[in-house]
Amino acid sequence: KQWYQRRVRGNAVRCKTNVTELYLADKNYSDIPPLTIYKSLHILWLNNNRIYRVDFLKTNFQVTELYLQNNMITSITGSLKQLTCLNTLFLHVNQLTCVRSCVRELRNMLSLHTLNLFGNPISQEENYREYVIHHLPSVTLLDRQTVSRGERTTAERLFRPYVVGIR
Repeated sequence: KQWYQRRVRGNAVRCKTNVTELYLADKNYSDIPPLTIYKSLHILWLNNNRIYRVDFLKTNFQVTELYLQNNMITSITGSLKQLTCLNTLFLHVNQLTCVRSCVRELRNMLSLHTLNLFGNPISQEENYREYVIHHLPSVTLLDRQTVSRGERTTAERLFRPYVVGIR
């Protein structure tokens, strides 16, 4: 609780456990302790810090919006899959390097409709956009661009499993 009192004092939160929105952006934080005391947390801003790991949301199941852009995050594996209510995730301008592991972490988030991953090394991978569109069908806005019907068709054609007829 001391960390929260020291760091959150300027945000007038003062360790209230019924907080639904928490703004910790632009604080130059590199390490965030578990946010377990915030059971009702829905919206979390941690953008524009120096965060490398996202391991502080293990029990924050109600988070619907998560703003982690402009940090130094290299992987989200094992960090977010419990956030099944998430509908908005900003991870742009980080250091994510594996699109498959990112998609694997997000695939059970059936409410996820807004996702930003641009400015990461993964966004330079061949067929990156189509891969994300195919494997995360709930996403309707990817990297600030609406997902078109044509893109969905192309993604399906590129990534649907090849079925071999059995005789």
